[in-house]
Amino acid sequence: MSEEILKVINAYVKGELVSHIRFDTLKLIKQLDLTIEPDPSWLALSLVLNGILTGNNTIENLVVLNGIWTGNNTIENNDDSSDLNNNSDSENASSAWNMLLGSSFHAIHGDQFPMLNNDPAISNIETSMMTTAAFSSSQTILFIETVDRISRDYDDPHSIRIQIFDSIHLLYEEFKLSVLTKEWSHKVRTFLLEKCLNDDTMNDYYKHYHADSNSRMPPPPSSMSNNNKNENSKNQQRPSTTARRLSSFDRPPCVMSWIRDCLLGSSQQIEDQQQHWMKLPALETVCSRMKLLYNSYSIIATDDGINPIDNDIQIVQSLLDAGIKDPLLLQDDFPIGVALPLLNVLARCRHHPCIAEIGEEFSNDFWAFIGREDACQSEEAANASKNNNKVVKDTDNDGLVGIEYTQALRFPDDNRLKEVGRLLRSSRPSVVKVPRAVEVSDHDYERLKQERLLTLCQRTLALSVGRGMYSLGTLRPVPAEQLPMPELCLSGRVPPANNSIALDTTNTHADMTVWPEFHNGVAAGLRLPPKSTKGSSAFSVSRSWIIYNRATTSDETTNADTDKETDFSHGGLLMALGLRGHLSALSMTDVYEYLTQGSVTTSVGVLLGMAANRRGSCDPSVSKMLCLHIPSLLPPSFSSIDVAAPAHAAAVAGIGLLYQGSSHRLMTEFLLNEMGRRPVHESSTVDRAAYTVSCGLALGMINLARGGSGNNAGLADLEIEHRLYRYVIGGVDDHSTSRQQDIADRRINGNMGTILENERSSRVYEGDYINHDVTAPGALLALGLIYLKSGNKAVAASLAPPDTHFLLEYVRPDTLMLRVITRSLIMWDDVEPSLEWIEKQIPEVVRQSYLSLETTAKNITTFPILGLDDENKNPLNEEENYIIEMENSNVGMDDENSEEDLRSNNSEKKEEQQQQQKKKKKKDTIAEPQIDADVDRQTIRQIHVYVLAGACFSIGLRFAGTADTRAAAAISEVLLLMKSFRDSNDPVPAALRPEQSIVGMCVGICSVSLALVMAGTGDLDTLRLLKMIRWRSDDEIRHGSHMTIASAIGLLFMGGGMYTVGRSAEDIAALLAAFYPRYPMDPMDNKYHLQALRHLYALAVKQRYVQAFDVDSGEEVSVLVKTYFEDNSLEPATLNTPGLLKNTESKVFKLVVQSDIYFASSRVVEDGTNRGHRLFVKKRINDNSRIDSVRDSNFVANRSHAQKCLEMLRDGLDGYLSVVEEDEEENHW
Repeated sequence: MSEEILKVINAYVKGELVSHIRFDTLKLIKQLDLTIEPDPSWLALSLVLNGILTGNNTIENLVVLNGIWTGNNTIENNDDSSDLNNNSDSENASSAWNMLLGSSFHAIHGDQFPMLNNDPAISNIETSMMTTAAFSSSQTILFIETVDRISRDYDDPHSIRIQIFDSIHLLYEEFKLSVLTKEWSHKVRTFLLEKCLNDDTMNDYYKHYHADSNSRMPPPPSSMSNNNKNENSKNQQRPSTTARRLSSFDRPPCVMSWIRDCLLGSSQQIEDQQQHWMKLPALETVCSRMKLLYNSYSIIATDDGINPIDNDIQIVQSLLDAGIKDPLLLQDDFPIGVALPLLNVLARCRHHPCIAEIGEEFSNDFWAFIGREDACQSEEAANASKNNNKVVKDTDNDGLVGIEYTQALRFPDDNRLKEVGRLLRSSRPSVVKVPRAVEVSDHDYERLKQERLLTLCQRTLALSVGRGMYSLGTLRPVPAEQLPMPELCLSGRVPPANNSIALDTTNTHADMTVWPEFHNGVAAGLRLPPKSTKGSSAFSVSRSWIIYNRATTSDETTNADTDKETDFSHGGLLMALGLRGHLSALSMTDVYEYLTQGSVTTSVGVLLGMAANRRGSCDPSVSKMLCLHIPSLLPPSFSSIDVAAPAHAAAVAGIGLLYQGSSHRLMTEFLLNEMGRRPVHESSTVDRAAYTVSCGLALGMINLARGGSGNNAGLADLEIEHRLYRYVIGGVDDHSTSRQQDIADRRINGNMGTILENERSSRVYEGDYINHDVTAPGALLALGLIYLKSGNKAVAASLAPPDTHFLLEYVRPDTLMLRVITRSLIMWDDVEPSLEWIEKQIPEVVRQSYLSLETTAKNITTFPILGLDDENKNPLNEEENYIIEMENSNVGMDDENSEEDLRSNNSEKKEEQQQQQKKKKKKDTIAEPQIDADVDRQTIRQIHVYVLAGACFSIGLRFAGTADTRAAAAISEVLLLMKSFRDSNDPVPAALRPEQSIVGMCVGICSVSLALVMAGTGDLDTLRLLKMIRWRSDDEIRHGSHMTIASAIGLLFMGGGMYTVGRSAEDIAALLAAFYPRYPMDPMDNKYHLQALRHLYALAVKQRYVQAFDVDSGEEVSVLVKTYFEDNSLEPATLNTPGLLKNTESKVFKLVVQSDIYFASSRVVEDGTNRGHRLFVKKRINDNSRIDSVRDSNFVANRSHAQKCLEMLRDGLDGYLSVVEEDEEENHW
């Protein structure tokens, strides 16, 4: 306190006066030996200030007066000092001293200070009202040198005393603004009150201090009261003695009165006081609280009410500038009457609906001060708060159980996540149900069980692709542990005893589990989060971790078969690491070791993984690695290198990924020639169609969306469009470029220029004509990607389907499907989400022929006997017809009507009906053309289903991730039609049905198309439909059909419902490669499409989820969020967190939280971000949350049961047991 007084005096009085006061104070402390006092510095300083204000430079016979040390000479000069010597004060002082002498502290430490016990003045303190101070007899008179210095150094010593008094008074007002300085305020007030006690000019100050003391001080003397009356009668005019007044203010400055005037709006009084003490220099240094309140309450007083939020923000900023950053400091330190208006300002800012938009540039301290920490939390804090490491027991090591718990808040009202996990789980035995007839022997029954188990295993081996989509990005591994790898369970259990049965693999292919194990490894690796180096969400794997997960070499105690399976799955893991951006941690020496010592799946995984990891970079080292696996790019000495067909196709596809969007001329020319390349040796005929498709995909990726844009002017001489069109329709290769390249690759033997005859293929011979059955799929994919979204009508028209049955005989039905897809990629904006658009894609001749087939089938079904025509549909004779008509005519007729009238009316009606039937028959004859006998009806059926599937796939790509209800409805209708072709026993679908393998493939294509539209939404109706499609599992359902259904379910719940797919050119290319509409017939099939490319969808995945976290608890909560688009004409969409932002034509630019429980907040969506959006919300204070809005992720899995229990608790406990019994009975999804 003493230092504060010296600082405020120094602010008023310049020079060395404070140094002299400090010196006199220290001298008195030493001379009077005041170290035993509670506050010796204040006692000594009060003596010095008392001498300065009275002008007395000596201190004699010190006494204690109300806690203030002073001299007897000062008291004796006061005539009214007897007013203070009342009995009550004497008794209080005596009792206080007796309490001190009788305390335990005095009993313990009293012997250390014998002078206090031996001094005669101290011994008489009990009976003395004023006690003489304890100091040595040799120092009875003390001198205050500062008094003499003031008289000597200053011309007007009284002005110095005025400044000192004013500074102490302002400090007293400062102490009043803190509950922590209440004791200091009392001491300073007592000191100032003594100075005003007998001064008639300071009666207003005396009344001010007396009012602050709560009447504990003596009342004002009568002389002061008389003076007050005189002052009131003279309109507050001061007497002539104001020259002796110790203050320069007309009235005592009172901060509390000023605050009251600000709240009441007394502007005149506020301005008068602001002109005086509110702008003094002491407010800038020591009296910081008064300065703070001056800045804050001035804004409150001048508030005109036009824009109050701006004034509130200014007040908050002024509080922050003063160093107050915690509302508790206002509440606990300031008096409640002073802090309450400021706390009200904070509350108004906190509850203002637009504060988040107004304060985009505010600091974090501002948001924390007003209690809106949700507006300043960063993305890194969101990642840190999210509990991704919840311990969940997962015995299957596939992560499906963990998704049920971590994403339970995404779908809180049902168990769809649990059901999806059951559908995609491949690590548990399948249920083998085989009915047994009485005549079936045990041996035959075991054979039937093995056949059924083999059929179920075909589906089990196809589930890994879909499981990889479902568990995408849901694992954050521990660096010291291996990545959990689920197993592919090829066993079953036979109910009701659930006896285990193992699959007999003696009659199966040896490589049946090679590619399923590869897919299993990819699915496990895709659980890792993508590589990131920013913020707390940064994640990357090291080289040592990848090597640590590598398959170990077999030894004597290790099963060789297990090592092979682990090696296959590790190849898939390497590809997954590349897709997630982690494979760059390996050095080229590690890559070389993998390529030389690994299996074919390892080579495929490394080639595609490295290319995907460096996508679009044209990295030379990766390019060399890929070129080493393409025999056409090797020098002559390497011509005899044998490269496996899957590795060959993977290397070509990797070229497309590595040079994506670069329009690299060398690679473009090479791929263009390679697509039409003739087989030159036996190995080049294996999976040749898949290799051509890979070439087409690579060519399209390198020149992605460059067609017609003028960006590929350097490739004009290659005539890419013309040559690709020639590959589509076939015919003679006019350029003969591919054949010339073939000759150039097969080097000449010697100088004679003869080609090595033993390098030619003995299996396939192709003359001068192009085998368009092989080249058309790749060429169509390349054209579609090159002219993607270009709207080039000329190229699209050249791919139109034939319009005659004769021309249709020269085109494969599946090629027509690819033509529809390619045209849709080119005419991107013309794709419509409607059933009408789908039907328009069917060639007119095919549509008419199909209608004729449908009409014939219906007629035969309706009249199975002799095909009766319309005239003979009613076998009733004329008399029976007459009776029926008469009975119908009798209804409501009078008795006067005769039978003749009825007969005449009946004959007229008959004539009208016959005329209408003739007109209808004539009209049907015109509308329904008869199919020619030469037309292949099976071809019509195949074209019809293929074109419908291609149109659905086009809609799926066009509206991927949009959840467009029109697109979903159109595809669903076609999917139900395909399902009726596959499963229905009705004669009409059976008559219109093509081969089961084609129908199964088209069903899968439509399923994937529907899942693309609804990707990541977890739509329940779509899941029900896919479950209906998946239910059938028999010999007619191929491995590829199971893969498509699993992929569709995985797409629908991608990443547990937190991910979706993009629609950019790069994303469409990746989706086209992953969901190419030709699926394998068995687990080993790579004939038409490389199975490893099925996982390229990971390159098109977008994290567009929206989550909300409570800033106080850190838990994820569910709130309503409104999304605003850049296009203002679109209405804002709403979603509940956690939710998924759907792809829209206009980009989302802002997310706004709208909730009655949490404060409103907003977040601007960054353009081009591939990360989810995490919002922070803060619960309103004293807001009662509704029961339905409280969602705890630990109990959401049983929400349906809990909801029923809550309803029963509301209505009473009656019937609770019945609810429990119902839940036990309905123990299924």
